[in-house]
Amino acid sequence: MPELLVFLLALVIGSLLLWQAYDRRQIDARDRALHVARDHANGLQRNIERMVGLNHSLAALVHRRDGTIANFDEAAELLLQVNPRVVAMSLAPGGVVRHVVPRERNLRLLGFDALSDPAQGGDARFARDTGRLGLAGPMQLTQGGIGFVTRLPVQVDNGVGGQAFWGFANVTMMQSDLIDGTALDDLRGLGYAYELWQLQAESGLRKVIAAFPGQPLERPVRQSLSVPNSAWNLDLAPLSGWRDLSFLAGGGAIVLAGSLFLAFLARTLRAQSQGRSDLAREVGARTAEIDAARNHLRSTLDAIQDPIYEIGLDGMVHDCTAPADALLPAPLDALPGRLISELLPDDAARTVLDALQVAHAEGQSQGEQYALPIDGESHWFELSVARKAMPQGHEARFVMLTRDVTGRKSAKQEIRRLAFYDPLTDLPNRRLLQDRLEHALAATARSDHLGALMLIDLDNFKALNDTMGHDKGDLLLQQVARRLLGCVRESDTVARLGGDEFVVLIDDAGLNEEDAISRSTTIARKLLEALERPFDISGRVHRSSSSIGVSLFGGRSVSAEEAFKRSDVAMYQAKAAGRNTMRFFDPQMQAAVEARAALEVDLRDAIALNQLSLHYQPQVGPQGEVVGAEALLRWRHPVRGNVSPAEFIPVAEQSGLVLDIGLWVLRSACAQLAAWALDPRSSTLSLAVNVSVHQFRQTDFVNQVVSSLREVQARPQSLKLEITESMFAVNVEEIIAKMNALKAHGVGFSLDDFGTGYSSLSYLKRLPLDQLKIDQTFVRDVLTDPNDAVIARTIVALGQSLNLSVIAEGVETAGQHAFLLANGCRYCQGYLFSRPLPGPEFDAFLLASAEAASAGDQLQSG
Repeated sequence: MPELLVFLLALVIGSLLLWQAYDRRQIDARDRALHVARDHANGLQRNIERMVGLNHSLAALVHRRDGTIANFDEAAELLLQVNPRVVAMSLAPGGVVRHVVPRERNLRLLGFDALSDPAQGGDARFARDTGRLGLAGPMQLTQGGIGFVTRLPVQVDNGVGGQAFWGFANVTMMQSDLIDGTALDDLRGLGYAYELWQLQAESGLRKVIAAFPGQPLERPVRQSLSVPNSAWNLDLAPLSGWRDLSFLAGGGAIVLAGSLFLAFLARTLRAQSQGRSDLAREVGARTAEIDAARNHLRSTLDAIQDPIYEIGLDGMVHDCTAPADALLPAPLDALPGRLISELLPDDAARTVLDALQVAHAEGQSQGEQYALPIDGESHWFELSVARKAMPQGHEARFVMLTRDVTGRKSAKQEIRRLAFYDPLTDLPNRRLLQDRLEHALAATARSDHLGALMLIDLDNFKALNDTMGHDKGDLLLQQVARRLLGCVRESDTVARLGGDEFVVLIDDAGLNEEDAISRSTTIARKLLEALERPFDISGRVHRSSSSIGVSLFGGRSVSAEEAFKRSDVAMYQAKAAGRNTMRFFDPQMQAAVEARAALEVDLRDAIALNQLSLHYQPQVGPQGEVVGAEALLRWRHPVRGNVSPAEFIPVAEQSGLVLDIGLWVLRSACAQLAAWALDPRSSTLSLAVNVSVHQFRQTDFVNQVVSSLREVQARPQSLKLEITESMFAVNVEEIIAKMNALKAHGVGFSLDDFGTGYSSLSYLKRLPLDQLKIDQTFVRDVLTDPNDAVIARTIVALGQSLNLSVIAEGVETAGQHAFLLANGCRYCQGYLFSRPLPGPEFDAFLLASAEAASAGDQLQSG
């Protein structure tokens, strides 16, 4: 029976759809669990990072006086006030605790020798020997209780130009404060079981740190977090398991009911088909009714006050009826036989033709609009298109009605403007901002990037209103709106909440928190500077300032209302800080901003205070002979110590200091070349200098390089500028022109990090290169990863085909060196040969290499 077949088919299809929906729910459940695990892991990560930050603060007390401890109690007490969860902060010269705060509840800790302690000695000696920060625990603390200790080895000047172990800077937290403070127990209320564990490096055993309910988890999701000298993992699974039997039961009931309904419907249709013969008898009677309706329709069309066209799919007008006062693109008698593309502007004609295509496919099209200039004014028309029934064999024609909706459209636009825009500044109002913020929250949830919400309040705006009047205050608000718009991208939103409060919504502030903080800080400072410039209020100069509160958001973890509240709290913190400044809602973010600002200030002084230096890493030939070097920038700060280039180079690029620092590097490298030229053993060496894209885009960059060489009489042929592939992402022609200009002076070029960026053979063959540099990421696993081996061989073959030399960086083992030589890569650099050396040590290395080569030659000749 047909009904049974319909029932079985519907049951099979419904079951398949139900199973797909069940799989989707399983995936969504794991995604939610992973999101919850990430949030709690991040909270735990932040607690550990706070401990680490305190270790560095304590170490700074020792560094500042070169090993002499002063004002420890006062400094430690201040740090405890902002970190109340810390149990103890201590200094241990030689590994023995001599200073601890708070003292009263940690008296048992005084005299504790971590290096000889059976429980902590291994971790302590490892930290001392490696110089790296360590995290020990959970363990039984000397002062009582279960907790964790972060231990930072402190190095001080040994008086002969090196560093010596001084002791430890220790920070102690109870397990309940470090772990339970991250709200792990809240996971129970959310319906999750969890297990926080680590893999012990020495034993390889799994160590559980905290768990609930204490039994193995079913197919848990995992979020890892980095801790000093280890890695922790947070596993998460629902307490009730992943299976959702209630969903399957409910869905099965729906599928069964739907299948039964479709079977019943099939039976009903079969019964209806039996009555079709009766309908045939009614056709004759209906025909007469249709004729009458057709006549009535014609009368109705005659009464319509809008133009009606009969038009073909190609846009040819065949007929048109219109009232005498209708707005037409041409006289009525001139329309038949004309194409729409001849009668209307391009955009309007395209709209009509698109509507015809829709009507051709679907039978009708409604609502499409186009603008038409008539008598110097723009009029809007709305289309209604329907396919006209034609005799078989004749040309699928259409009936098109055009209605003048100019007045209606203007009214709608005005209503929308009043509903969603501030009438004084024409900026989005709170209602529209709320909608855009909701969209931004949804977008960050999909793409995992962060957004920023900035609340801006004008300082002392009420005084202006009271002294100069509200009309002058309105003029200031309008100018403020224009300046804010000039500081952000078109994709960002500037809105006015009311009064003197404005909001800037950055929907894409960065992929991670560090990028988002940096970008938000840059934008906020730009806003502060724009609003600090004098305003012209009816011929009078008015100076103002503002306070900005910033909150970051991402995904669904923060609601729109909560984002507003956080920005408001941060804005009042900015006012409390003295106005004309910005504050982040999160104190940790604010601390990161202040730390970056302090680093930028120190970096600005680095050149003048002679804190920068160049180290040189040798580049060797096939016989191990030194053929050149790469100049690498180093910064030694009197308090910070050696600052990693990975830390200060991004700050230099974001602040623009990279231009001054890059010029200093270029001049110093040229001076080193001139010094090498005086010694026959080093006169033939080349020197590679890294050049940033910011330097290369300067209009006078070519002159900078040439002048630096001429000032010290250095050979241009000995200078090799290392450029990266990312430099060619934009303005390729300008870059190539500058390279050709420098090449004409004899300067060489090496393409650094080849294979990791924007490689394109179409432009690579146009570049005046001398050398390709194989990136260390390919060299590292060249003996174990077949893909890296193929890439290295390909780069060598490409260099040979383009008549370019090839050099590999990051060579650390003899096996890597042998592989590269065997495959045609003749030049290498890396720790296998030497680390980067200061100038005098490089000269000594060069002398030793020359003597070793000479001894080898004598041995062979003998």
